[in-house]
Amino acid sequence: MKYFIVLILLCIAPVFTAYSVEGQMHYEIIYIIHGDADYLFHDTSGASHYADTEILKQALEVAKYLDNSEVFVFHQGPASKFLFFPQDDSHFYYFSNGKRVKEDSYTRDNSDSDLTKEIYLFNQYRNKDNAESQKILLYYGHEIPSKIGNINAYNESHPDINFNEEIFSNSVKKFAGKNKFDLIVLSTCNNGTPGMVSLLSPYTKYLVASPENLHLSQMNSTFLKELNKDSYDPYSFAYSFAQNAFNHLKQNTLTVITISLYDVEKTRPYLRTILGNNTDNTGSQPETAISNCDCNSIKYYLKADMENGVTVFYNPPAFGKNKNKKSHSGWGCKQKVFGSN
Repeated sequence: MKYFIVLILLCIAPVFTAYSVEGQMHYEIIYIIHGDADYLFHDTSGASHYADTEILKQALEVAKYLDNSEVFVFHQGPASKFLFFPQDDSHFYYFSNGKRVKEDSYTRDNSDSDLTKEIYLFNQYRNKDNAESQKILLYYGHEIPSKIGNINAYNESHPDINFNEEIFSNSVKKFAGKNKFDLIVLSTCNNGTPGMVSLLSPYTKYLVASPENLHLSQMNSTFLKELNKDSYDPYSFAYSFAQNAFNHLKQNTLTVITISLYDVEKTRPYLRTILGNNTDNTGSQPETAISNCDCNSIKYYLKADMENGVTVFYNPPAFGKNKNKKSHSGWGCKQKVFGSN
């Protein structure tokens, strides 16, 4: 009888093993790393770093670690030519379950204003059978211009490539497809704005962004390794990601640090009040002579529900006029440099 029981257990053991693998969470992660600009910075010890190349190394490390994910890494570099002929200036990496499946290079041109080539490569290689994957997108770069800004100034060596908030959100829509992202991370300056949150709200559940200047050391993404778990809650993960990025910056930065986590569903009433159907968060102020500020310093944006759905991680600068500022609303706005509120 005991041999019969052992035989049954041996027969069903592979079934349990297969179930545990099948039952694991599966993730689809997209890194877009902008490198066509100046990303040189110095840490508190004076050592020099290039933010985009360091984030690229970090992204590849994460991709190799995650054995239950598809990871797409796009690194957009400066234009390159041999004689008069353009050469590939950007790189693409695709990992599946921790293994590098594809590495390629491609050339950006004015046809890539809405991330056309990145979206094409993503759709070409992604496993469409993983339709229920949990989706995360991370964008690393300088401040994404507002729709009234100069859309030709974002890329230093590709001035023919247009880029702004609306172009970016339209690209996010194409990456998202039928399913929202659980989380979008904007590791950029000054993009934690009512306008940006409103534009991205149809395509993500949560957004992590900075409403102020963000030091070029950028938001640490190694916390993505924590996705190698059997359980997953999108909000808890987004919160922990933001907190981890904040703590990492706090250890290495003397300038102001503000990272906001937006629950986009909970921010809808506030955004509807201040924007209506308009995603422009500069009000009636001019396109020039404006600077970034905390929205609660502008009377129009100061509403009772402005902090609903917003979790703020804030540390004042070690010096300057704002060193005694104790808190931040989590929202960034534009105002006249010398204007009144």
